[in-house]
Amino acid sequence: MRRAAFAVLGTAIGTSLLIGAKLGTSTADPGTQVALEEETGDAAGPTPEAKAPAGKKTSAPPAKKPAAKPPAGGLKDGTFAGAAANYDYGAIKVTITVSGGKITEADATYPDEDPTSIGINEDAIPKLRQQTLAATSASKVNTVSGASLTSAAYKASLQSALDKAKA
Repeated sequence: MRRAAFAVLGTAIGTSLLIGAKLGTSTADPGTQVALEEETGDAAGPTPEAKAPAGKKTSAPPAKKPAAKPPAGGLKDGTFAGAAANYDYGAIKVTITVSGGKITEADATYPDEDPTSIGINEDAIPKLRQQTLAATSASKVNTVSGASLTSAAYKASLQSALDKAKA
């Protein structure tokens, strides 16, 4: 009888944890903080400093488009660089391209000095990029399992880019 009670209790706890994870509860450590480095520059594109520094990996470069009038309630067309988000292993900087009020391209520079960080970032950044292309806000991008620090820094920089692109 006790085994049955524990089995039912375990199933209920497991189900509630799965539902909570599916609803997007953050897995990041609440004490983890990500610092953003603001920069000045043209909102229509990244400044020369926004290019990946030597020794930094970058995904595909975004196409530059001039800033245009935003669609009603959407994002302005153009290329927008988010502030660099510092985390334990370096900094991640997200650049987005918006066309027709939607994100059409996302690019990120990230640290490539630490072998562990390289492995995590090379797996997590493409997943985060894919979610970014389907999202309308950084809160819609889910944390990648095993890459909570990378995910938090990516989302902070992405939100900075989205703020610059808002109408």
